[in-house]
Amino acid sequence: EYYTGILPHATGKFVGVTEVNYGYGLASFLMACIDRDAFWGNTLASHLPQSLASSLPPIIANTETRHIGVSCWLLMNTVLVLLSIRRVLSHSNVTTNKLAISALCKFLTPGLLAISPWILPAHFVQNHTRYISVAIGLMMSLMTKKIIVFSMAKMN
Repeated sequence: EYYTGILPHATGKFVGVTEVNYGYGLASFLMACIDRDAFWGNTLASHLPQSLASSLPPIIANTETRHIGVSCWLLMNTVLVLLSIRRVLSHSNVTTNKLAISALCKFLTPGLLAISPWILPAHFVQNHTRYISVAIGLMMSLMTKKIIVFSMAKMN
């Protein structure tokens, strides 16, 4: 919004903030209704009909469902972030005023915050996972609030 003057809430016509939140809510409800250890601990092939499971490559069929779920979540988030970056960089205000580098620099802080668990030493992450998660969540929340309030007040 800082560069485009609008606050987009969707990528395309069908994937927006509301749809993602409904999806998370549905996933949370479904997880409450099933045996999570049995579902996420088994391989993908154990959840599929034999005819479909045999047609998958063994590396995918023998992967645990939890790894498939995390991979799909990571892929979805990567696509949404890349589409958002593309939308900002292709906006007329950004292209006419040559603000692409400045816009990408604004992405540096949340980007570093998002990859920080992989930058920290492994023993620190193993011993302090909850503290790291809470700290990153609070920092993301603070950043989001600052972006929204500054945008509403037309501040930098």
